Amino acid sequence: MPTVDHYTADSVAARANRAVLGEHLRREIAGDLDGTMATMADEPYLLPGTGVEARGREAVAAVYATRFRNVPDQHFDVVRSIVTDDAAVIEGYVNATPHGTFFGLPAYGKRIRLRATVWIEFVEAKVAGERGYYDTAELRRQLAEGVEA
Repeated sequence: MPTVDHYTADSVAARANRAVLGEHLRREIAGDLDGTMATMADEPYLLPGTGVEARGREAVAAVYATRFRNVPDQHFDVVRSIVTDDAAVIEGYVNATPHGTFFGLPAYGKRIRLRATVWIEFVEAKVAGERGYYDTAELRRQLAEGVEA
């Protein structure tokens, strides 16, 4: 596993964004819907890169609730992150065993480990939105076939 590399811009806003990002990731990985939503702006969005698009608190909460139910063991191993006054970029690996669906794609209970990059926007030290990027062909393959743990 590569060494973790984090950079935070030297500003009050960037430090506040780093703190809310850390809290958001902790709550999200714990499957804490209320805690996750508490870190988000009034009208958040999610674009996880699979064709799913959620805009607004209700729609975003529904996507998270489905994921927490279908993927209770999800973890994101952060390899590097950069946080600025209005955005963050985190790169790492999604580790999970999805059942039912995974961001709208059929899942069959197979283990996945997929490199991903997520862009996160902030508004007033709250997560305004997330855009996920990864190899969707590889994601589909792993959902069907799995990978070794």
